[in-house]
Amino acid sequence: MIRRDRPGAINVTVSVAAFALLLASAPAAFGEEISGIITARDGPDMVVTDSAGAQTTITLTDATRAISRGGTFGLARDELAVTDLINGLPVTVEVARNGEAVVATEVKFRGSDLKTARQVQAGTAQAHSKAREKAAELEAKNAELRKRMAEANEYVVKGHAAVYFATGSA
Repeated sequence: MIRRDRPGAINVTVSVAAFALLLASAPAAFGEEISGIITARDGPDMVVTDSAGAQTTITLTDATRAISRGGTFGLARDELAVTDLINGLPVTVEVARNGEAVVATEVKFRGSDLKTARQVQAGTAQAHSKAREKAAELEAKNAELRKRMAEANEYVVKGHAAVYFATGSA
């Protein structure tokens, strides 16, 4: 509404409209939520895969809050460390986008889901350890095979001997 009796009113109305337009067209999106399961962690980055299979790499910062919900109605809340965000944990992540970068501001999950993810992680720890050992063993064998293949064309002289034949004989 434009009122001519107050000279500053037009500027305020235009400013509010300009601010709303700026927020709508800004590259950074605030308050967006991504829901899915954590499928990978690498330092400050985690990959969240949604139910359609789309993967989003999200960066965790020192300002990121990890909030566990629990209780009968989900009203109990505990703030945990971002190190508790492990593979297999279903999460809802509030993110801020700035161009291509996706930064987590808050990660919410249920305490019971964290307990289940920890149990699965503990149950598969031995299998992962054996797989790492087998991979290291195979890498050592592969390195040895590459070394042998590189030396395949090299001849090693073991000794010298002179062989004499009579003239005209074989």
